[in-house]
Amino acid sequence: MSAQPKDQHATTPTARGGEMTELSRADSAQRYEALDSRIVIEQAKNAVCTRHGTTADVAFAMLCGLARSQRRDLYEYARKVVANHGRLDT
Repeated sequence: MSAQPKDQHATTPTARGGEMTELSRADSAQRYEALDSRIVIEQAKNAVCTRHGTTADVAFAMLCGLARSQRRDLYEYARKVVANHGRLDT
């Protein structure tokens, strides 16, 4: 038996009877990741606002500035801030 080459754009049926390509699955996964990142950053902004009594714009600027000054990824830094209830010294 010889292995059949895998189609580069293989499709999978969806619940509605349409087809989803590998490319559209990757795009979908990337969108979920981006949405998750935005949600975590929003949670961090809210935690900073609550803890430090700032506006959302100021909280976002603080998060961005501190993450950048520490050479950290904003998403990862925001996750730590959320876990520490708005503390920025994480």
